[in-house]
Amino acid sequence: MDAYFIMSTDNLGNKAKKGFIWSAVESFSSQGFQFVFSILLARLLTPSDFGVIGMLTIFLALSESIVDSGFGNALMQKKDRNQLDYSTVFYVNLFISVCLYVIMFFAAPFIADFYNMPILVDITRVMSIRFIISGFILVQVTKLTVDLNFKKLTKIRVTSTVLSGIIGVILAYNGFGVWSLVAQSVAAYFFLFVLLWTFSRWLPSLCFSMESFRALFRYGSKLLVTGLYGQLFEHINSLIIGKFYSTNLLGYYTKARSLAQLPSMNITTILYRVSFPVLCSIQDDDERLANAINKLIKQTYFIVFPLMFGLFAVSSPLVDFLLTSKWSGCVPYLRLLCISMSLLPICGYNIDLLLVKGHSGTHLKLDIIKKCFTILVLSITASISVMAICIGSIFTGLFSWLLTGYYGSKSVKVTIKDQIKDMLPSFVISVVMVITIFPISYLNIGSIIILIIQIIVGGLVYFVLSRIFNRDSLIEMKSLVKRN
Repeated sequence: MDAYFIMSTDNLGNKAKKGFIWSAVESFSSQGFQFVFSILLARLLTPSDFGVIGMLTIFLALSESIVDSGFGNALMQKKDRNQLDYSTVFYVNLFISVCLYVIMFFAAPFIADFYNMPILVDITRVMSIRFIISGFILVQVTKLTVDLNFKKLTKIRVTSTVLSGIIGVILAYNGFGVWSLVAQSVAAYFFLFVLLWTFSRWLPSLCFSMESFRALFRYGSKLLVTGLYGQLFEHINSLIIGKFYSTNLLGYYTKARSLAQLPSMNITTILYRVSFPVLCSIQDDDERLANAINKLIKQTYFIVFPLMFGLFAVSSPLVDFLLTSKWSGCVPYLRLLCISMSLLPICGYNIDLLLVKGHSGTHLKLDIIKKCFTILVLSITASISVMAICIGSIFTGLFSWLLTGYYGSKSVKVTIKDQIKDMLPSFVISVVMVITIFPISYLNIGSIIILIIQIIVGGLVYFVLSRIFNRDSLIEMKSLVKRN
């Protein structure tokens, strides 16, 4: 994300470009390894095993948000951050994380009773160890992100992913079942802790400032509430499915969700890690902000739409080839979630506009409105079927985009009409690609052959149509790749 994104040729642009490269390397390599290990584990374990872990997702996600408490973004947003700020946040996070572990330890029996699943008592207590580890590493990760030092983060995260994945696969192969997933999760945090404290140059000082805490908390507390709401409603589907449907169905939904998140969340994460601190640095220049957001949207969806719609088209042979036929039940959910999750990046950029301009309060209000709409949709779909829940997520995604787009454009003039204009060429071309390759799924040949044909034909269709109808985006993407 150099001058191409932020219209700048200064040192900040060079740092941002390097940050983008290493963020992309880290995200794709880390996600790539996670994907490989998840495939191996899915082949060794059952959908029910993944369903058991899926029952805890909402509790773990909420607790992780509380550990962060919005201080990470607050530190990035603050212009004159110093060692006192970092140290203050470190001690606050550590205190919160220990308290959360104690709460989850004693809450474990109640969680198990809620799902009528006794094994969740021990699993909850073991997996909650992650909270304490998070308290030790959050500031180090934030400091490296602020410095755009993604090269070091890349090495640390990839190493942690590989080591924890190996542990999980070994345990699964030896018949440990769901506990192999527990061990993999905790091990990933443990290795992050060891590597960050070994190779990060930052260490906390023996100091604490209530003034710094109050200033950061004023900004971060609103993000904390928003984050809690966000995590609650992001994972509430898993809570409902786990409570009222079988662990097998929850396992199918969990796997479908993780596959659908892979392209969209991966791209969004890469860009957000670099874009947010960079956009914060130009927060007082509305014209540069608008130009940066427009370019981000255009190039993000040049990649996201073909990936998400392509995954929609190849879902059946892909699942059959990678996960085997025992996971075929997740295909219908995967197709619907591909549609809803393709809207995640655009919603994220609209929220960025609010946060960069310091409107965390507006962000909180909008989030409450979105969650009320989510409750309404879920109350209608939850008693019907898991398919209905997935269809409802498409409507909540559309509503979220329109709402955040309307208010985001009030901070910086990037209207919904502008956003549609930026996304439309890639959207139309991707739809044509899907129409072309989807029927190939029904050929009576091996799944791997079908998959290869679909990928080749789909890639050619998208490339040729982009040269004809979306040439500017294609040229800009080629230029970005060559420069990097």
